[in-house]
Amino acid sequence: MRRFRFRLQAVLDHAHRLEEAAELALAALAAERQRMQEELGKLERQRRETERELAARQLGRLDLERIRVLRAHLEHTCTRIVEQLLAIQEQEGKMELARAELVARMKRRQVLERLRSEQWSRHRQQEQARESRELDELSSTRYARQALGAGT
Repeated sequence: MRRFRFRLQAVLDHAHRLEEAAELALAALAAERQRMQEELGKLERQRRETERELAARQLGRLDLERIRVLRAHLEHTCTRIVEQLLAIQEQEGKMELARAELVARMKRRQVLERLRSEQWSRHRQQEQARESRELDELSSTRYARQALGAGT
């Protein structure tokens, strides 16, 4: 049997590499999003702690300077929370683009793999047909020799 050679194997290999790169890029974006979510959680904990301390300061002995500092800190933390939420939304947009790119690359690779599979099947059928013809030819030759040998 002759060896099967897929003429687009280099293209298929490249498609595999591109798909793997897209998977890694998506994973990196997901890891960054997770880090951003953790940072958001930290900011929200800071906000709650500051709100509790501010409430306690307003009930107890009034320290106007400390209350002013706490309010400024609370305002700053709230601003950072909003910024972090926007950054997470932007990151999710990047992830959607990366996911779409990964799906497109997967589809390209799958098309090439289907083509390779079809060509392999066609090659195998052609080889089986060739081998069958060769066996038929051998059988015919053998029969003709036997018939000639028996006739003499």
